[in-house]
Order: sequence, then structure tokens, then C-alpha cells
Amino acid sequence: VVEGEWGQEATLTCVFVGDEMDVAWMNPSGSAISGGSSDYVISGPTSTSNSVWTCELTVKKVDVTHLGNYTCKAEWSGDNNMEIEAVVELKVTSNELYPNTMKALTVEEGGSAKMECVFMGNKMDSLTWTDPQQATINNSTAGITVSGITQPSNGKWAEMLTISKVECSSKGEYTCKAMWGSSSISHTITLN
Repeated sequence: VVEGEWGQEATLTCVFVGDEMDVAWMNPSGSAISGGSSDYVISGPTSTSNSVWTCELTVKKVDVTHLGNYTCKAEWSGDNNMEIEAVVELKVTSNELYPNTMKALTVEEGGSAKMECVFMGNKMDSLTWTDPQQATINNSTAGITVSGITQPSNGKWAEMLTISKVECSSKGEYTCKAMWGSSSISHTITLN
């Protein structure tokens, strides 16, 4: 696991033992990464000592699209055609609220309300919602459904709270709190 900072360089390293080889990197979606990419720089493989080879992939500027598992594949050709893969996960040292997360929602009485909290970074350990009276909301709360944590795209994590039938008493501030170990981020959505 490699932890990077938002907007900074991060270097992932693969080390293989054996004869000289060809090495290819795949991004988290499984696509091959080329050395001339605007997002990445590939160096190696280079021999650091007898039969030990290192290959590095540098992410030039870490953003949400770069998070996930990268595969480093070494291939030896010749009589003993052989292939070995290693996986290196890129995480971030801090998580953030996704900039376009909703802040307010207006719904007619009797209509349904869907509120979504979206965070960027590593998958959260848990996400909790509280209602305007600061009571914790879960799927056993009448008329309310919580989707569970989903991954709408690489490096983004979300959870949806749905109120099936909005009443006057439903209005107010709903807060979602994402937890990663001992750190957390909270976000409030106002229902009008």
C-alpha cells in the first residue's frame, strides 16, 4: 500500500527477482499504462543488484481518479515463458468531501427526498446519518431507507438517504458522518 497526498506525486514500486524481463503496469480499471501518459511516468525495470529488478510507476498529481489497485506484470520470454503479477494499492493520507455534494434540497409535502453524501479518498469504515433532532437514522427508521456505502466511481464513496414521504416534521438538517479509523468528516444537508 502506498499513501499519497492530494495533488502531489506518488511512486509505486514493484521488485522482481530473476533474469531481465519486460514489465507492464495496469491502472485500477485494468487498462495498460503507457510511459508517455500525461498522468504517469514509468521507470525501469532496472537492476539494483544481482537478479533483483525494480520498476516504478509515478503518479504525477494524485487525484480521485488515481486511487485503487495497480497491477505490475513481469514477463520473461524465451524457453520458459513466464508471467508474475504484483498488486500495489494507492490510497490517500486524508479524505475529503466531494465538492459537488448537495447542500440543500426542497421537496413538496408528500413527495420523496433523496439526500446523498459523497466523499473522496479511501473507503470509509462506516457512515452514519442523524436527523434534525440528532437521532441516528438506520433502515429500521419508519419511512426512511439508507442505501449502504457504494462506489459510484473510482475513489468516490457515497451513501443515499431516502425519505419516502416528506412531511412538515421532516424538514431540517440531516447530517452524514463518515468514519475512517479515528478520523471523520461530517456534512449537513438541509431539507426544506
